[in-house]
Amino acid sequence: MSDGVYNAGHSAVDETGNAATAVAGIKAWSLVIVAIIYTYDGWSGAAYFSGEIEGGSKVAARACIKSVLIIIPLYLLLAGALALKVPLASIAGSELALADALKIAVSPAAAVLVAAIIMQLAHQNLLYMSAPRVLQEMAVDGLAMKQAAEVEEGRNPVFGVFVAWLPSIGLILIGGFDFLLHLTIFFYMFIYVALILGVITLRLKQPDADRPFRAWAHPWSTYLCLIVWLMIGLYDAYAEMEYTAIGVVMIAASWPVYRYLTRSKLK
Repeated sequence: MSDGVYNAGHSAVDETGNAATAVAGIKAWSLVIVAIIYTYDGWSGAAYFSGEIEGGSKVAARACIKSVLIIIPLYLLLAGALALKVPLASIAGSELALADALKIAVSPAAAVLVAAIIMQLAHQNLLYMSAPRVLQEMAVDGLAMKQAAEVEEGRNPVFGVFVAWLPSIGLILIGGFDFLLHLTIFFYMFIYVALILGVITLRLKQPDADRPFRAWAHPWSTYLCLIVWLMIGLYDAYAEMEYTAIGVVMIAASWPVYRYLTRSKLK
């Protein structure tokens, strides 16, 4: 009897342990995926400034493609240099591996310089420039407050900058790094899928419209991108259900505002 009880209990512990390990594995890979997406996402930053770049959409598209071709080798070289110079075990589990690696290989001052100045300020600067311009274009189309469409000298949407800061500060106060990372990538992937669907829809409804550039192997390359991003998005949504729920709530809360603004425009 005691052996039977022990075996049953041991089996239950094994099943629970295996389930916990499986969940941990899914979340671990989810963190890897969102970190990679977050790292490379800046390649498309030029698209937000297409209205201000001489040459328009064609130049912005070429800039995005060149960014990919430049950024990927740079990151691979950086990762290879870290692997050769620094023992990987010494930076395993680090929230900012590059800074810790520089601290070991060069000096603590180098880590502070890269983490606090180069990485943080550069990325924040890009976000503070791109987000207000999205809001500005929405305002021009009647989908946001009219003040956001206004630009100061130098074509800077100052009002949009302050409006974009408010939710950013609120989210920073609410959650930590993991919260911001997963929530940001949720919206990134949502936008990616929406943009690809938009390309497919416009190509079908307006096949003769002027195109600023050619899409290689369209429509098959477009469909492939859609399928891949849907798979990644569904995987991450399953692995990080709590962040997915928060993102869905935020989208649902913004829907009435969008409907109100679009109806006001039609009137």
